[in-house]
Amino acid sequence: MQLKISTRLVLLALLALSLALVAAQDATLIAKPNAATATTEHNAHDAAHARDKYADPGHETESEIADTTAAGAAAAAADARGGDTPPPPASTDSDGVRDHGRGVVLRVAIVGGGIGGSLCGRLTSYLVNGTVVEFGGAIFHETNSIIDTIRSEYGLQRVKAFDDDGFGVWNGTHFAVRATDLSLWTKLELLWRYRFAPVYAQWESQSFLRSFKKLYKTPFHSVEELLDIAKIDPLARVSMADWLKTHKYNKQFGTELVEGATRINYGQNLHMSALGAWVSLVGSEDSVYAVVNGNEQLCYKIAGIDHAPVQASAGIPTGTLPPVTSGKLQTVRTATVRAISSRPNGRYSVTYERGGHTVQSTFDAVVIATPLVSTATNITFEAIDLPPSTSQRRPYQRTFVTIVHGEVNPAYFGLETPRQLPATVITTEPQSNAPVAPAEPNSISGVTTSQLPFTSFSLLHRRDNVTSDGTRFEGVYKFFSPVELSAAQIAPVFRVVRDVFRKNFAAYPILSPTPSETPFPSIRVQKGLYYLNAIESAASAMEMEALSARSIAKMIEEDFLKW
Repeated sequence: MQLKISTRLVLLALLALSLALVAAQDATLIAKPNAATATTEHNAHDAAHARDKYADPGHETESEIADTTAAGAAAAAADARGGDTPPPPASTDSDGVRDHGRGVVLRVAIVGGGIGGSLCGRLTSYLVNGTVVEFGGAIFHETNSIIDTIRSEYGLQRVKAFDDDGFGVWNGTHFAVRATDLSLWTKLELLWRYRFAPVYAQWESQSFLRSFKKLYKTPFHSVEELLDIAKIDPLARVSMADWLKTHKYNKQFGTELVEGATRINYGQNLHMSALGAWVSLVGSEDSVYAVVNGNEQLCYKIAGIDHAPVQASAGIPTGTLPPVTSGKLQTVRTATVRAISSRPNGRYSVTYERGGHTVQSTFDAVVIATPLVSTATNITFEAIDLPPSTSQRRPYQRTFVTIVHGEVNPAYFGLETPRQLPATVITTEPQSNAPVAPAEPNSISGVTTSQLPFTSFSLLHRRDNVTSDGTRFEGVYKFFSPVELSAAQIAPVFRVVRDVFRKNFAAYPILSPTPSETPFPSIRVQKGLYYLNAIESAASAMEMEALSARSIAKMIEEDFLKW
């Protein structure tokens, strides 16, 4: 289930620089008032202190995601004069870094949004009949220290993402496993079915988390370096099906529980990489949380917006922000980035359209915080030699989210009462199926084949009882599916349907294993140009993008602030 870190956190709190940020393709540009700029200008010593604070996971007290065509909004802290006008004359060194007599000042363009760039690209929460529902970016693990530090420092509360009302594995005709509680008897049944595979998997999960923690202590400059530091490169090179076979795991455990986890988190089967599958398994544990009133609050708080969840409507737009009612932001504008070009003096020009006008602004550095996929991010790079691994655009998995307020029909699942239905229903196929190859090389429409209409079904919130004994009740339910669910497909699952809300988005890459001879996209494309979403080629999660953002902040410091 599923990522982003905010501009203010990564490139303000970590680097404490003056920023000028430009929105991604069809994303929203948010400009700060001039008065706010003073709080963003600090010397390099303060920047390093702030960066080190967030680098230590011990200092503090993650799936689905929204439309990558917009990748959310970018919070723009303009240079000392604000807007797109050039700053006043200042001394300039050979790298184009300006010194206004108050320490080093950089203009950094962040193209895109998301938790890695600034605002809610794929973190999306809406109110559905009084219940806050995560349409994208639903969970984070308790060990995700960057995300949890943001939450804590902005005074946001967290709650357990899952309740204890059990789970079931549905194959389309019957439950292969149905555990409505985790009693001793249930555990014995699972032990009999899967032998010791769940125990071994738990050990592997803890080992995986220990390896992941190494990334907080050692900055990385590339995806390969990240995998090497954490000693998890082999997991990215092999499918989960092959990994389970090599390690002699119980076959039913793989096709039912492991594949159930990958389908609910990534909409993909065991043909995905073992690395992505282990991220899914960790995300299926009890130690996962969500922010009260929606995970998107993380981004809004960082950007200084006072925001309450918006009531869902039948057609939920993508890549949009609610009106700014208060906070530190002054205006909300839409901009379409057309080109990024390298200048002879080492700086960069960003060309974008806004309000029917073409604008060109100059920056010391550019961070691309939106996935480079298909025409969703149709940016031209001029005088920039993109590595083949970066220009080769990986297809993204399109996920369909359907929220239904209604009274479930237990007979659809072969049950007599709703109480017999587990809160979370994961699905398995008679046999695993590989992702369908996209029709076009740059398509983002790749989906996982499925003989079932949905990949998961879960109760988000129980509402009013229909009968006094509680054997019938209404609730808010969530489907994930590889294609849009029709009314005819939804109808038999419910006795009564009150409301239906739909949203689909290019949620995460199709995480096929990457051959050892194939390089990952570059995070540091060249000095001053960085690709935050390169990390998604390995695994996609909120904390992963947060780590990428933090490492880019470190790279900017190395490239511009060290002499």
